[in-house]
Amino acid sequence: MQLVNTIREDDEQKGPSLLNLIRSNAPLDEIRLHLAENEKLSNNNEAIAKGQKPNSSPFGSSHRYMDIKRISDIPLYRVPAQPWTSVTNDDDFVSHLISLYFTWNNCTSNWIDRDLFLRDMRSGNLESRFCSPLLVNSVLAMACLYSDYPETLAIPGDQSSRGEHFLEEAMQLLKEDEDRLSLTTFQARGSIYMCLNGMGKDRLGWLKIVEIADCARDIENNSQKMVAEAGAEAPEMTKAISTAVFGLFNACTISILGLQKPAIATRPTKLERLPRSHDPGDTWCPYPRQVEPEPAHTSCVINGVSDLMLIVWDICNYFFGDGKPATLDLENINSFYHRLQTWAETLPECIGLGCTPTPGVMDMHMRYYTVILLIFGFIEPVLEESDSATKSHIRALRFSAAHNIGAVLYQFRSQWSVDCVPGTAMQYTSVVMFTLLENLHDAQSKQAFIESFIILRSLARRWKLAKNILQLIQLTAMEMEFALPIETQIIFRDFEAELWKAEHSGGSAAFIQTLQSLLMKNEDQDGTFMTPN
Repeated sequence: MQLVNTIREDDEQKGPSLLNLIRSNAPLDEIRLHLAENEKLSNNNEAIAKGQKPNSSPFGSSHRYMDIKRISDIPLYRVPAQPWTSVTNDDDFVSHLISLYFTWNNCTSNWIDRDLFLRDMRSGNLESRFCSPLLVNSVLAMACLYSDYPETLAIPGDQSSRGEHFLEEAMQLLKEDEDRLSLTTFQARGSIYMCLNGMGKDRLGWLKIVEIADCARDIENNSQKMVAEAGAEAPEMTKAISTAVFGLFNACTISILGLQKPAIATRPTKLERLPRSHDPGDTWCPYPRQVEPEPAHTSCVINGVSDLMLIVWDICNYFFGDGKPATLDLENINSFYHRLQTWAETLPECIGLGCTPTPGVMDMHMRYYTVILLIFGFIEPVLEESDSATKSHIRALRFSAAHNIGAVLYQFRSQWSVDCVPGTAMQYTSVVMFTLLENLHDAQSKQAFIESFIILRSLARRWKLAKNILQLIQLTAMEMEFALPIETQIIFRDFEAELWKAEHSGGSAAFIQTLQSLLMKNEDQDGTFMTPN
């Protein structure tokens, strides 16, 4: 009744904020608490108006309910827990996590050949080439961030401990295995990096990027030997190495651009484009939802992302190749922009936005818009004030890119649960929100900001980095005296009350500093871009 009454009241503040809370896939207890707090506030205001004492007693109650989703859960992939991890021996739970990983994470950050991994994991053979305890635990740690099962929490009831038990085992195994060159160790570093970054430990994450870059060079230099040692599995090893090298190159390159770092990852020497295949067996299904699968166009997506990241690699070298920000030139920036436009115009029709509504396609397009937003965000501060027409054009390009990301995010949450949004979306949504803080008077910018907020609010329930970014957005808006949309104000307040209780770790400093720099627009005397202290 409280829910119905709140919507029925047509209150400008309560209604939109409540709907956005629901759209961000908030737990029922959090929605109940929000309603109870609003009711208490209304009752207290009424009491004060009547000259009565406000009620300060506790409000709301917590109720557990049967999770029907879990009862009906049918994992896409059945795999054994043993002998791969010591954290659990529950085959159903591990199968659930592996199914989540290959549904939502691997289609956007693809460095593991799914079929080879699953085949060897099912064999239970610890000597297999494409599966290892280290790789399995790193994958399970990542997958925990997509699940609401209580077993995903290393510490019962502590949401911030999600996946940490698997990550701890993976880190220990990596320490024992780090001197040995192997495909699975290389792949595991990627999942460990993603986990550390999402948990707000981006300093450790940066060290992992450096290790990944070093390991990628070693893998490429020793690939012929590794293939020869694979014997009868040589063709599979060749394919798996290519997937790993390009997959981790793609993942690290977009992160490096966001962190304003030089392109430490070596450009892969063998650019082997996958054949444009439309195999009927190449499908994708939004697990845990039980629906008919749809075409995935995996090879086209991988080719598209790889081509895009090769452009981004050149961009990173231009901006940060000498280890410090470059003096920027608009002509060079425009040449990068034209390359990006050409990339978009020559994409196969099957992976055009809206043609294949899968997370892999959506993530690829959001990367494209994010790159445009970032490169023009870097150059706008160093343009002369007299060049107002160019500044205006660049601002329009940035806002347009942000609007497009907001539209993709809306499409994603309209089709699937926001809990399934891949962790890569944290970078896209946060860049959008920091960019649009200065343009919230525009209706389209306001809507894109709200869409990004809904996604980031959901991600903050399982990713510490998203929580840190939301905190900084609110503090920055207060400092810069930007009025946040009414639709987000109350939820920001609830977020502060409920989720900032844990001690702020101070992590994510490098990425957050980059985001803030897009807004603060600092410039030194010789016209080079500077990051705020």
